[in-house]
Amino acid sequence: MDFIRYVNSKDVRQYLYDIDYKLSADQVIFVVLTCPFISVDEKVKSLEAYLQSSDALPLTSITDMSFQETFGLTSHEFIRRYKSCI
Repeated sequence: MDFIRYVNSKDVRQYLYDIDYKLSADQVIFVVLTCPFISVDEKVKSLEAYLQSSDALPLTSITDMSFQETFGLTSHEFIRRYKSCI
């Protein structure tokens, strides 16, 4: 699935397409959850598509131990927890 389409800036989005950039698991989750032009239902559907199309990769951007409840989670576990909260 094309998750770059959720990047808010048209210019950044085009640049990422131009260089054939591949988003990391952390980046996919971030751009989907912060996308201002899709509904929560669309966010959930996009994240479910990510679950179906990817491996459960470790989230590497959460390194601060003050976020102990999310430290060491995989992308799939993070998405499952997000879905259970909405």
